[in-house]
Amino acid sequence: MIRQWQFQAGTALGLAGAFGVLWFQPGAGSSHISARGVLIAIVATFCWALYGVLIKRPSAQLGSIRSFGVVSLVTSSLLLPLTVAFGNLATPVHVGLKVNAILVISAVSCITLAHVLYYIAIREIGVALAQSLQLLCPVGALMLSVWIFGERLDPAQLWSAAVLLLGTFLAMKTKPAAVVETAENI
Repeated sequence: MIRQWQFQAGTALGLAGAFGVLWFQPGAGSSHISARGVLIAIVATFCWALYGVLIKRPSAQLGSIRSFGVVSLVTSSLLLPLTVAFGNLATPVHVGLKVNAILVISAVSCITLAHVLYYIAIREIGVALAQSLQLLCPVGALMLSVWIFGERLDPAQLWSAAVLLLGTFLAMKTKPAAVVETAENI
């Protein structure tokens, strides 16, 4: 699938669109975009890609929900000492009910549901295509930012989002190699 031109062109367009959405932020010319922040985002993206590859077999063997449970348990176990060392465990008590409710809703919908569905997508369509569909995240974030925070998009960002959507569409049009071979043999 990765060798197909649609996947390669779609991924390149998706990355170009995502870069454009970042680059053409209103006021980006007057304000400095942190190189450190961009580097951290790139490292996080690499980690997310590695995660997608590494979770494929466990989620196929254990199932999506159990896999997420194990990953959550390991993650929580590793983060708890860091929280004790560098955080403040009493913070949830000091913030309002609204903040805690947002955290709970985020944990259930944005973390649990998203991961379980991601594991199912990996099983159904493979890591490469499931990861390519992650290119839709910047467009989703833009739309939610407009709706929730009232942010406005400039024309260059809208064009970049369109390029991103075109790239994602092209990447989605790829067929697994076995399907292409079977179709050619008919």
